[in-house]
Amino acid sequence: MTIFDQSIAALDTSIFQIESQTSIDDRRSFLAIQNALRDWNRDYVYLECGSHVGGSLLPHVLDPRCRLAYSVDKRPDTQPDERGIMFPYPGNSSQRMLATLSHHATADLVGKVRTFDADASELGRAQIAEPPDLILIDAEHTNSAVFSDFLSLYRLSHPTTIFTFHDANLVFSGLQNIEAFLHYNAVEFQSYILPSMVFVIACREARDAIRPVGEKFGLNRDKFAADAKRQLIFAHHDAVSRQLIG
Repeated sequence: MTIFDQSIAALDTSIFQIESQTSIDDRRSFLAIQNALRDWNRDYVYLECGSHVGGSLLPHVLDPRCRLAYSVDKRPDTQPDERGIMFPYPGNSSQRMLATLSHHATADLVGKVRTFDADASELGRAQIAEPPDLILIDAEHTNSAVFSDFLSLYRLSHPTTIFTFHDANLVFSGLQNIEAFLHYNAVEFQSYILPSMVFVIACREARDAIRPVGEKFGLNRDKFAADAKRQLIFAHHDAVSRQLIG
C-alpha cells in the first residue's frame, strides 16, 4: 500500500491542499466515497461539475487510480443561490484552476484533466467519451440547477455511476426530485447524507460499494431536512431584510 493509499484510507484531509469551500467533515466524506470507489473499482474516471479553483478536484488528480478527470464549469462571474443572494466568483477560469493544480501535482497528473467551460446540458458523447464512475455536482446551488445538472450528466454516465452533491442543505428539494426521477424510472439506488453537507446516490451494483460508508457516517435524513428548511427560512429573511434596508 502506497503512502497515498494510506492517506485516502485514513481520510487524511491534508490531501486537500487548495482553497475549497468545504468543511473538514465534507472533505472526510468525499475521501470516504473516493476510498470506497477505489476498493470497488481499481481504475476510475471522475467528473466534477463546478470546480472553481480545483480544491475538490485535487485528490483525484493526485490519485494514480484516477485515469481521467473531467472538469465542467460555466465559469460565471456570479451565480444565484437558494439563499436568495448572488455569490461572486472573481477570476473564475479554467486556466487559473490548472495553474493552481500545477503547484501541487506534476504535469503528467494535471494532464489527465479535461476542462469544459460550459453548462452540463451542452455536453455530449463527443466531449465525455468515457462515462465517469464518480460525479460531483457542486455548481449553481439552486434546486432547478442541481436537477438540470444531474439529468444532463445522468445521460452521459453508466448504470453504476456514483453521484455526489455538495451543500445538500441548500438544494435538498432538488435532490428529492432526483430521487423521484430514479424511482419513476425503476432504477435501484441507495442514498445517504454524509457529514456535513454531502449527499451521495449509488445506483445498482454501486450500492454495495457505498453502503459501508453510509452505514458508518450517514446522518438522520428527517433531522437534516428539517434543519435545512430552517436554515433557508432564516437566510431568506436575512436577504429580504438587507434588500429593504438597502
